[in-house]
Amino acid sequence: MKFNYILAVVSFALFGQVKAQNLVENGGFESWISDTEPEAFGPFTTGTLSVNNFLTKEAVIKKSGNFSARHTSQDGTQTIGGELVEVTGGQTYVISYWFLDNDPKATTRTWSNWMSGTTALTDPNNPEHHMAVLHQTSFSEDSPEWKKVEHILTAPSTATHLRLQARTYRGSASQVGGYIYYDDFSVVVADAASIEKNGIDGLKVYPNPVLSTDRLYISSKENRAKEIVFYDLLGKKMLETTLPQDDFINISMLSKGVYTLKIAENNKTSVRKIIIK
Repeated sequence: MKFNYILAVVSFALFGQVKAQNLVENGGFESWISDTEPEAFGPFTTGTLSVNNFLTKEAVIKKSGNFSARHTSQDGTQTIGGELVEVTGGQTYVISYWFLDNDPKATTRTWSNWMSGTTALTDPNNPEHHMAVLHQTSFSEDSPEWKKVEHILTAPSTATHLRLQARTYRGSASQVGGYIYYDDFSVVVADAASIEKNGIDGLKVYPNPVLSTDRLYISSKENRAKEIVFYDLLGKKMLETTLPQDDFINISMLSKGVYTLKIAENNKTSVRKIIIK
């Protein structure tokens, strides 16, 4: 069984937008060495690991730009990913990509990790390694819509690089040769200085802290419809709702603790931390 997911894990030091300087070389798949090899996404096979094989340049089905990458499922697991992205330990990054899974013969999930030199940081007991979200256990669900995978993470103190990858799987033992489309692989540095410049103008979230029996009010200068998502400390989506205008949210279904709100209004996004007591 496959499960739909869009992930976002938010560093609580970040309360706004980010600069759009993509650290992933050719993340939009606009440059191709051949019709089967995107630039900076060179194919290789080591043992059972197959990376950037069975890729095809796609000019019709795409999220943005001129091309996307079409990945064909095989009997064995297939991986797509570019060059290692250099990072700084302790820095917060917005990590994202888009995929389209509308084929029962294929499915996908995130399979990324931080690196310290040549060592993969994959300790499931170390929360700095973010294994719960970078090695996702659930799979995509067939849909005609493009889906965005997004993680907002702070690099471990010893990290030197990020390996941003996704995996493509067959739908089942009898369902092979399906397509997953990928586009816009991106890693950007989070910049808290751009909060007021790029965030939602006049955004207010109150009271904070808030009692679980109280209402949480959200308002802004434009007073437009807002899409709001609550994430817990592990980055799990706990509540998603839409306010038609400035209004309140009933939070009685949420347990006490620290949450991150991702609020979108009129193509602008802001992030806030709240405490429910």
